[in-house]
Amino acid sequence: VNLCSSNRFGNQNHLGNFQFVHLSIQNAGQFTIRANTINQNAQTNPDIYLYSAGSQIYLAGSTQLNTESFSLFLLPGDYTLAV
Repeated sequence: VNLCSSNRFGNQNHLGNFQFVHLSIQNAGQFTIRANTINQNAQTNPDIYLYSAGSQIYLAGSTQLNTESFSLFLLPGDYTLAV
């Protein structure tokens, strides 16, 4: 899935800062989520937030440029990613 986030209107909680993806997990298991910068001319630091039932359950927020990833065991249910 390609997403486009922008800090054009400011950082943190401004228009376009986050894009959301809904995940519906059917079977428990280990899942890997990755965010990569497509524009290699840009120096970005993506973060990934994972929510379940409206609560943040995980934050992948390293200082590594242009990529972010994590692996996590998830139970069946609905989750939301904010990238």
